[in-house]
Amino acid sequence: MRERRRWTVLSVAVLSVLVVLTGCAGLSTGGRLTELHLFGVPVALNLGSKSGPDGIGLRLYASTADAAKGIPVRDGVLEILMFDGTVGEAYARSEKPLKTWSFTSGQLGAFAGTSSLGVGYQFPLRWGADVPRQPVVTVIARHVAPNKSVTWSTATTISIVTR
Repeated sequence: MRERRRWTVLSVAVLSVLVVLTGCAGLSTGGRLTELHLFGVPVALNLGSKSGPDGIGLRLYASTADAAKGIPVRDGVLEILMFDGTVGEAYARSEKPLKTWSFTSGQLGAFAGTSSLGVGYQFPLRWGADVPRQPVVTVIARHVAPNKSVTWSTATTISIVTR
């Protein structure tokens, strides 16, 4: 329970700062998902019973160019890609990640919540056997629509080193 409270406090703090620093832009799209906004808890988390970090915490909002608030992801597949170390967005969009988590639109309901920012998704993600070796990981999200068009978030880095 203590870990959950700490994760919530950290995610709210990070989200508040990032929302102030992030703006939305784009062309009119008639309500179709055009942007992903990914916010990471700045440090790896202990999500299991063993001591030490074993995962990451993320919050994701999808939006359109027509509305600033988060909208539900109603179709396609949402993927979270984790890379070992600091990598650029071009690399993250073309190379194989260390770990990929995939969610159909039907599976996302378990992670959904509504706030003043709209509908968002909160993910506690364990990396399992794909343990990072670098002191940070780079994480990026992508949505693959049924027509195979892809929408990307910007990349974010998360510290794996615990103090």
